[in-house]
Amino acid sequence: MISPKSDPPVCKIVDYGKLKYQMDRKKKENLKKTKVNELKEVKMSYKIDTHDYQVRQRSAEKFLKLGSRVKAVVQFRGREQQYMNLGTDLLNKLAVDVADIGNGEKPKREGNRMIMFINPIQEKLIKSGAKDKASKKERQAAKAAKALAKQEGGEEATEAAADAGAGAEKPDAAEEA
Repeated sequence: MISPKSDPPVCKIVDYGKLKYQMDRKKKENLKKTKVNELKEVKMSYKIDTHDYQVRQRSAEKFLKLGSRVKAVVQFRGREQQYMNLGTDLLNKLAVDVADIGNGEKPKREGNRMIMFINPIQEKLIKSGAKDKASKKERQAAKAAKALAKQEGGEEATEAAADAGAGAEKPDAAEEA
């Protein structure tokens, strides 16, 4: 039924298989558009060096900018478990360092690990999906244009060669006659 309230009512006869196929495709496209909230993990020790910490911090920032949650983990082994307070300090330092793009929760202890989740701030996210799609479409259009120009150039070159060859034969034929 297209417009049941009109006089007379307007109906459209449709192939049910085609309609079902189109509905399935729309459903799949909508599923592709939804983003799965990913969880990325950054693992370190409480006695991490400054450069190694900076590497972990940069990777956490990258994950947060892309919209993923970050699970920061400090691993303790054996006697190191008596220094849990140093792990808490390290996780709090990471939360402060990435505070401009993420909100850190309170660190929790799970067995021989200290864990803290950092959630991205929505306003600071990079809209990479839109940029990637636009740049991908631009690349495909440029590639198609290049292929078309190459194909047209190839045809023109063969036509020009044929014209040149035909033109060269005609004067010879005229000279012979």
